[in-house]
Amino acid sequence: MNQSDLEVFPSQPLDDYLIVDIREREEVEDEPLPFEKVFWMPMSAFDPASPTLAEAGKVLLVCHAGVRSAYLAEQLREQGDYRYHTLVGGLLGL
Repeated sequence: MNQSDLEVFPSQPLDDYLIVDIREREEVEDEPLPFEKVFWMPMSAFDPASPTLAEAGKVLLVCHAGVRSAYLAEQLREQGDYRYHTLVGGLLGL
């Protein structure tokens, strides 16, 4: 797997992605992501078979610092689903 295919930088256009906030409820309540459309599914309850994710094209996973989202995107890609990407630096990188 090519790491550059996995990573999306905040300076890149994000319009083509379904942005998925995988942070837990308390994190989201404390500091929401600064995007108009965000789908929230915490990592603790993440289900790639959910209708919203199953129908999505490219999926951008976002967490606080980019560590959890990179881990999850990598796990999903290892299972053969290459639609998943991670936002480098997470919320802190914005």
